[in-house]
Amino acid sequence: MAIKLLFDPHGGKILGAQIVGETGVNKRIDVLATAIRAGMTVHDLGKLDLAYAPQFGSAKDAVNVAGLVAGNILEEEVKVLHWNELSDLNMQENVLLDVRTSDEVKQTGTIMDAVHIHVDELRDRLYTLDRSKTYIAYCTVSLRGYIAYKILVNKGFKAKILSGGMETWSPVEEDIAEKRADEAARKRHSMESGQAEITG
Repeated sequence: MAIKLLFDPHGGKILGAQIVGETGVNKRIDVLATAIRAGMTVHDLGKLDLAYAPQFGSAKDAVNVAGLVAGNILEEEVKVLHWNELSDLNMQENVLLDVRTSDEVKQTGTIMDAVHIHVDELRDRLYTLDRSKTYIAYCTVSLRGYIAYKILVNKGFKAKILSGGMETWSPVEEDIAEKRADEAARKRHSMESGQAEITG
């Protein structure tokens, strides 16, 4: 499931939430709706003791994880970049860093010609990186991106995480490509119509 959590950047009060997924989505959105009604913060979410069974889920529920991630952002334990900020990124100062496996990269490609270094190889290849740049680490959903981020900042590099990773970017990229194709088709149709009027 994918969870979008909206919160006050000053106090962490939960303002809204959306979840997309399959089994269990209704349970999680009910918990978040109750948390909003109760005026809870993202820190409260991380501490909620929710029912679970090991064969169905972990002790830290997706709701807990969402709260913990939001808390890290709020406390500036991590710095994030959202998909809609990529188009304004100064590529002279920033580098996208894909930390997935080679097989994953072959299957889906990278985002905007990102540098590819698998997270397990990152420590050994830090010497190849430019300390004047900010590295935007990402993977499929940004778990490995977070690990890469911690490696980078602990070694003195400037870094951020691409929120949501490829799972968030891929549908956006497909939508952008579709809109560009539609626009190109409209232009072609307009030009052909104009030619028909002239030659007719």
